[in-house]
Amino acid sequence: MKITEAAANIGRSVTYTPFEGCDSDQLEFGIITEVRHSNVFVRYGSELQSKATNPEDLKFEGTATETIFYGDNEKIRVVTSKED
Repeated sequence: MKITEAAANIGRSVTYTPFEGCDSDQLEFGIITEVRHSNVFVRYGSELQSKATNPEDLKFEGTATETIFYGDNEKIRVVTSKED
């Protein structure tokens, strides 16, 4: 993703891929909260603080709204709305 795409999509769900070919349990899911300089700030899971993330490591989730719940060592993704 380009920094300009991120800036135009604050509030949208994204997937962070730490490296190409990583296992699916290494992916992180979050919401773009802010864009500053060359960083996209993303709030991952149930964390309270956003983390600076390289925009090239992010992809749009394909959902307008996504809620992530954490249980006993489980991560459940609930898609509440699909984009056209």
